[in-house]
Amino acid sequence: MWDEDQKQRLEFEAAVLYENHRNCEFLLGHDWALVRIWHWVGGSWYRLRVEVPGLYPDEKPRVYVESPVPLRAYGPGRMISDFAPSHNYHVLSTSAQGEVQICHFSADDWDALKTIHMVVLKAKLWLQAYAEHHLRTGQPICDFFNDCRW
Repeated sequence: MWDEDQKQRLEFEAAVLYENHRNCEFLLGHDWALVRIWHWVGGSWYRLRVEVPGLYPDEKPRVYVESPVPLRAYGPGRMISDFAPSHNYHVLSTSAQGEVQICHFSADDWDALKTIHMVVLKAKLWLQAYAEHHLRTGQPICDFFNDCRW
């Protein structure tokens, strides 16, 4: 169950999201919150789902590419989930439904000053790297960010 500080924070964050993301849905339940964002990049629509944990803002949200599933990779028959988990693709374990989970902040980098809006911006940047870099060149997503670890 959200305490009053969490409720106020989430209501504020919802307003920021609606102001900055045209295709946004923010759902706030008794003890859960969920954000869905539609984003057009590279000639296709993608839907992101941000799952906000009950300990937010002290615990980081999880971000999934909810649509399309599976998320194809460069090359015939390959899927981004084939690489999960991977630093080179900035993905964590996939969901039970096969949705790719995007790595947006490391656990060590997360703190309560970070916002859902920042998470969404990083997820949109990941989609740009995926759609405009990886799908066109076959190179790992980390090349887009210049932070590969081999």
